[in-house]
This record gives sequence, C-alpha cells and structure tokens, in this order.
Amino acid sequence: MTKLGSKNEPQIETPAKMSSSHSSVTYTDDHDICNFINANLTNSQKIEVLKKLWKPPVECLFPSTKLDGAFCKFCILFQSVDGNVRWGNHQKSGQLCSEKFSNWKHAKEIFNDHNKNKYHLKNMEKAALVSQIIKGNAEKIDLQLDKMKKQEIIENRINLKPIIETVVVCGRQGLALRGHVNSERVIIESESKEDEDQNQVIFRELLKHRATCYDENLKEFLCKSKINAMYTSARIQNEIIDICNGLILENLKSQIKSSLYFSILVYETDDIAYIEQMSICIRFIDLPEYTIKELFLQFVPLQDLTRRGIATAILNFLNSLVLNLNLMRSQGYDGAASMSGKFNSVQAYIRELYPTAIYVHSTAHSLNLAASNSCDFF
Repeated sequence: MTKLGSKNEPQIETPAKMSSSHSSVTYTDDHDICNFINANLTNSQKIEVLKKLWKPPVECLFPSTKLDGAFCKFCILFQSVDGNVRWGNHQKSGQLCSEKFSNWKHAKEIFNDHNKNKYHLKNMEKAALVSQIIKGNAEKIDLQLDKMKKQEIIENRINLKPIIETVVVCGRQGLALRGHVNSERVIIESESKEDEDQNQVIFRELLKHRATCYDENLKEFLCKSKINAMYTSARIQNEIIDICNGLILENLKSQIKSSLYFSILVYETDDIAYIEQMSICIRFIDLPEYTIKELFLQFVPLQDLTRRGIATAILNFLNSLVLNLNLMRSQGYDGAASMSGKFNSVQAYIRELYPTAIYVHSTAHSLNLAASNSCDFF
C-alpha cells in the first residue's frame, strides 16, 4: 500500500501503482477510480480523490487503467457502505457503481439513463454538500439538522402557547373543553351557512375568537396545520391538563415543605361515572404569615376499597410528592368504622407506621351530620 497526499492533506492508502497497456501505451496512477470501490474513506479523503482523480489521455479509451472500463466517480465515493443504491436499499449496485462498464456500443444511452437515476443525483448532492463543508462554506450536516430541529421546536411552542392558555382559561372558569365535535378542524372562516350557524364547544369557540380578532399566527396554524397535528384533540387536552396538574402540585409541595409539619384530610366519593375516588387535602401553617392553610391536592381513584387498600393509596400519593411522612401530625376522615375504627381501620394502619399522625374526626363531616340531623325535625 502506498500513501498519497502532502503533509497537510488527509493521507489515503491506495494499492501500489499498477500498469495497464492499451495500444502499446502504459499508464499508472494511484488515483484510478477503481482503487476506491467499496473503500471506507472520510469526507476529506473523498474530496481529495475528486480533486486528484486520474483522467485518461487521448490514446486511452477507458477511464480505468486497471480494469479497462468506466465508473461513476460520485457513485463510487458516495454510495452507501453496503453497496445498496436503490430506494428501499434492496438492489445492489452494478455497472458504473461497483462493476466496470465496457459496453461501448450502448454507452450514450446507458450514461444518460445513469445520470437520471435518483441514487446518482443523490450521490452528486452528497458530493456537493461535502465539498462545501470542507471549504467552510456550509455547516456540518449534524449542525444543520440540529438547527432545523431547534427551529421546529420553536415553531411548535409558538403554535402550542395559545392552545395551552385557552385550556388554562377553561380550567379556571370551569368551562367545557369537549362537546359533540372534538376531532375536526376548528372553523375559523365559515364557508357555508351551515358552518356559520354551527355552535362549537367553548374551547374551540375561544380559539376561533382569538384567531379571528388578533392572533394571525394561530389563525394560520389552525387553518393550514396537518389534520393529525392540530393539537386540539382530547388526548392533547388531557396531556396539557396533566402537565398543569404536575406544575400546581410542585408549587403546593414547596409551600408544604416550608412549613415542616402538616395534616391530611381525606374524603371518599364517586364521580358521575361511579368511579370510587378520594379527595385529598392538606392542612399546614404558612410560616411567613403564621396563618393556617388548607389546600386541595388531588382526586385519587381507588382500585382496592379495603382498609389496607385505601391506606396504601393515601401513603403512595403522599410519597409521590416526596413529603416526609414522619412530619405528619394528624389525619382527618369521616366517622365510618372502616376509616376511624380503633383497631382495623385506615387511621389505625397509618398510625401503626407513623405514630405521630393521630386521628381527628373531620369537623366538616361533623358539621354536615349536624345539619343533616337538624333537618329531620322540620
């Protein structure tokens, strides 16, 4: 093997100089293109080969002195490593790519067809891009892709911001996010009398109002975005709500931790779908103001309605907030035996693990019982 190139240029190892005779003329060159079939070269080395590529003199009929045939320099240097050239990478390369071309009778037609092939055009694009990168006129491909990704992220954030703000407004005001039409495109400009008279759900009407009045970017996005990337579906709404829930819990968690000690209040109920769930509240002292705060944290669905199952669900939720349960000073429930019983109940199970969490009958539940019983006399 012989090394080519000056001290400042990339070093390429090629076969030793080879001789081939045609018409009593001998040619030798290490940069014969056939020497680089399936060669593993760096981009810098590929550009050097293109610069120093051997060209035959007039007496020589063949562009390769070693194999007496023609090759495509771009497809030799820039085709995939495994030699696959076709779309889908199922067909191996052939003449002009990895095998010599010597059928000169049909050379013109074959050369023209090769120049039109998509894989040949793609390899020419690769060569031009690599050449620009080596010269410093273009950034590396990974940097270009990184910039494109960053730009896509910025655009997605701009498009998502008004949708997130609308979901938050609906959540704060207790307005409906969904209705009879949830998956279709938000109607901004009515194309028919039927579209004009259609009453969309509040969430979609708020988006329409914002896009119509002042937000041109939102208007363009809602009208031209892909049908599977409008970010107004029920799934996206639920994801936004879950993210907001996480942010709110993080804020409340920091308040609770700053006060050290806390108490929990838990009530059981079922929702409109008859799913049993707990509402978990927490009570603590806000130290800067020395005021008592009582905050609602979360609805937690129940899978196991046994005493141990309910207690485990409560503790798992509190652990998910990374609270120190040894600082829990009381636990408040209603007066049901399963919750407040002395020996085999939720409060007994929790107190066994955390003795300082004494049980207190919920005053809110006591007030509710008093009001309910007083009504029996009227």
